Amino acid sequence: MDALAAAGLWLGTVAEGALKDPLLGRAKGDDHANRARDMAMRAGMPSRRPIFFAIDWDASLSELERCIPYLDGAAAVLGFTNVGIYGGYRTIEWASSRGHAAHYWQTYAWS
Repeated sequence: MDALAAAGLWLGTVAEGALKDPLLGRAKGDDHANRARDMAMRAGMPSRRPIFFAIDWDASLSELERCIPYLDGAAAVLGFTNVGIYGGYRTIEWASSRGHAAHYWQTYAWS
């Protein structure tokens, strides 16, 4: 990883389980964050790099509101500054305007 960073290439990690797992609440966010952190560490990713949590469907606004406890769970494990969200335009716009993560990665799909 250090050699890639020295060459100007940065890797991102995306945590994703079943498609709509972010609707399952804080315990699922805790679980995904713990598992993603452990896998990233084993792969040699520096602890200061964010892990992006996928909201990888065309989520409605009511579904996005139901994702807040999941994101809170991830932040409780990793710290807010290490939490990112991967998703479509509506998801990124919603999350960034409300400060639900420190990093955002917009997919081409759903955008």
